[in-house]
Amino acid sequence: MINKVGSPSEPDAAHKAKWGGFNDRPEGLREVTPAEIAKGHWLGQHVQFMEYRQMKHQSTANGWPLQEIMLYFLDDNTGYGLSYDYWNETVQWWLFGCEHEWGGELTAEERSHLTTSTHHPYKCKKCGHFHYTDSSD
Repeated sequence: MINKVGSPSEPDAAHKAKWGGFNDRPEGLREVTPAEIAKGHWLGQHVQFMEYRQMKHQSTANGWPLQEIMLYFLDDNTGYGLSYDYWNETVQWWLFGCEHEWGGELTAEERSHLTTSTHHPYKCKKCGHFHYTDSSD
């Protein structure tokens, strides 16, 4: 069974303000190896929004040629992307957003979610993203 990812057809103003527009490279975009993708933290994250872009190329002064990429925005201020070069038969993997540094101090409200000893909290020191895992599952 295929589950549809629910997302609007167009990014809203807040999304554009944070991540840029159709020809922009999202904040923190960096190319990664297949090994880095295989070990990625994002494997358990939920895709919140998918977006096709033709980004300005980083290696040329005027940004041309444009680079095609499919971006997958996750719920933890990060995402991943996939681009390809048809003529050279290559694929590139990308990560973007915050490079989380776990260990931030929890607020009282965040601590209130930790109701059992099997809840393990994670808070990023850089962006403040908070989530917890339940090891009893």
